[in-house]
Amino acid sequence: MLHGCIPLIIMDNVHTVFESILDYDAFAVRIREFSLDDIPTILGAYSEEQVRGARCEGVCDAHLLIYTSRHLPQEMDPPPPSNTFSY
Repeated sequence: MLHGCIPLIIMDNVHTVFESILDYDAFAVRIREFSLDDIPTILGAYSEEQVRGARCEGVCDAHLLIYTSRHLPQEMDPPPPSNTFSY
């Protein structure tokens, strides 16, 4: 997420960490287990604006999901400009 990656959650009926306080749907893509063969089609249906929005949300929330004892830098790089998923 810090580098502009958009998490794919491929597990049915899962409660992700901090889901009660984080809007995962704003920065991640949930795919049903039976839809694995359709991943390229599902990801290809996302608009440039949706991808950009998910990347921005992911950068904003990434610090909440990093397990480290070190401090994060004050400023993180913005997500890359690419508007496509890499798979």
